[in-house]
Amino acid sequence: KNYEADLSQKWKGMAIELPQDEQFIVQDSWWVNFRRVPIFSGCAACWAPPKWRGGAFTYQFSGLNFENCSKRIFVHKKDIFWDVDGTLTGTPNSYTTWADKHNLGMPGCNVTEGVVNVSVTNDWEPFPLEKAHGTGGLDMTDSIFHIIGAPTLLHSRRDYSFITCTTPIRKFEVAWPEPAETYLRQLSITNLDTNLTHIYEFEDKEILGWSFPVLANSRLEIRPNFAGLDLKSAALRYGFSDILQRKEAAAKKLMQTVEPEWLQMVVRSYSTFNRYEVKYPDWEMVGFRHGEQAAAAARSYAKLLTPLEDASPLSSSPGSMPSMSHGVQDAQHWSMVFGFPLAASNLPWEKEPLSGRFEAFRCPVTGCTFGLGAIPDNWTNPVRWSDYFQDAGLGLPGSGNGGAASRRLATTWEGMSLTIPEDKWVIFDEDDPVSISKLVIFGKLSFDDAADRTLELESITVWGHLEVGNESSPFGAASGATAKIRMRGGVADVDTYVYVEEETLHNKVIAVAGKLETYGAPMTSTWLRLEASANAGATS
Repeated sequence: KNYEADLSQKWKGMAIELPQDEQFIVQDSWWVNFRRVPIFSGCAACWAPPKWRGGAFTYQFSGLNFENCSKRIFVHKKDIFWDVDGTLTGTPNSYTTWADKHNLGMPGCNVTEGVVNVSVTNDWEPFPLEKAHGTGGLDMTDSIFHIIGAPTLLHSRRDYSFITCTTPIRKFEVAWPEPAETYLRQLSITNLDTNLTHIYEFEDKEILGWSFPVLANSRLEIRPNFAGLDLKSAALRYGFSDILQRKEAAAKKLMQTVEPEWLQMVVRSYSTFNRYEVKYPDWEMVGFRHGEQAAAAARSYAKLLTPLEDASPLSSSPGSMPSMSHGVQDAQHWSMVFGFPLAASNLPWEKEPLSGRFEAFRCPVTGCTFGLGAIPDNWTNPVRWSDYFQDAGLGLPGSGNGGAASRRLATTWEGMSLTIPEDKWVIFDEDDPVSISKLVIFGKLSFDDAADRTLELESITVWGHLEVGNESSPFGAASGATAKIRMRGGVADVDTYVYVEEETLHNKVIAVAGKLETYGAPMTSTWLRLEASANAGATS
């Protein structure tokens, strides 16, 4: 029927829908009279959610012959087509997949443009449906790749062009289970050499978080595409061990040197972190490939990898670094290098030697509050807010005598993060509202009730004592003054988050590990009785 007329060649009539597995090989076969119907389509049952998996599966092809078949490949879901001898794409020992932007502009690759031109920029546009072919799913272009612009496809950030590379293209996995539960759907991938960025969607039922094709010998950076949300812990894996093992065995059989490859992966954070720990290998990755017993065994032999004290070679010469080398580049960048072939010091293939799980820590090994002495409760010699922070070396203009006329404007401290040491007692006596970023109190802060006081900020951490009036002298009892602490902040304002050890309360919070007292003026009436019923809409 495919031979009769173009209009009967529906794209749903592909010859083979490739399974969601890395072990599928097509070789030594003839394909006749499929004309414009795609022969190999990736992702079996791709749109049946219970059967979805991570994608970026690698399929191996060799010894193919085609007669009256112009369409050969339909990449449906990040599939990688490995053409061993050139009989599929015309390029021997090549890898073909979607032309995602972080893989563009690299040596050893050619791009086959689809219906839309490839745009080598960071700007992307959804697939323009007005340019899609209108023949019921039939692609009339001359490319061996089948292009379809169905609006039901989720991959709106692709332009449906294809990249074919002689440099290996491998699956990379970032295992962060059920990102959707934290409203995180997108992972940003940036090529550090081309500065091109691709945004990957987390697709429902993907088991391991994100899986995507990466070009070997690349330097990539990942971070959640959600301001303020960091990958504090995730498993990473480069390649599929069976494929790399077969490649290694084939080279040894022919007494050839294995072609080396590497990948540098940088994890970029919004917050700042002190250190990273890496468990090697990741026992869950072992379990997914080799079963529950292997996973249980991996828990016992997994170990912490020693980080590099100087992580600069991970960026300057990643190809020469031992596989699984890692280190902190700065407070917002951590890097790891994956390398192949494996060194003798690496684990065997059945233990997933190119996998590991990292965890980021804000505190050193000793802890953030280690060595913090007992907070005193007998402060003497209080000092005014304005005078103390002037004298504390902030370089701010001050009055010296605290007089209202000569006192600096309250906007002096706008956006600052301030700390009251444990031996200081500061009196907040500013007449005008004060707006700062965050406040950490190791000592004592009291509010003076001679006038109204307003302190606006993102967070307060109280290790010592915060006092707004006390039992014997309630705030405003004599003066009638009021005190306001107004909290503000957003999820992207990560520098204002409150952290205690490794746990965060985010911002807009008063975190009290010490003492908080708030006593207002006594109320003469705490309740009243209405003389009559209040009708709906009444204002008095």
